Amino acid sequence: MPTVLNVDGYRIMIFTDDHYPAHVHVFKAGCRAVVMLHCPSGPPNLRQSEGFKDSELKKIYIIVASNTKLLCDAWEQIHVQP
Repeated sequence: MPTVLNVDGYRIMIFTDDHYPAHVHVFKAGCRAVVMLHCPSGPPNLRQSEGFKDSELKKIYIIVASNTKLLCDAWEQIHVQP
């Protein structure tokens, strides 16, 4: 499960054995969120959150929304079918 992006302590990961549709897992300080990407251009939306405050979820949204293309490209590269 590669870390694709690390911003302000938010570790954004894509699991190599994960399922479609494209999404990322966000971790920080024992909290976890799953954000749907809606590739190729978003907008992303929160699917699940465990432990994050609303203010942190807003930061996560901004980070993911600002990097949607990069994250979608990473998802496709990780999950490319041979």
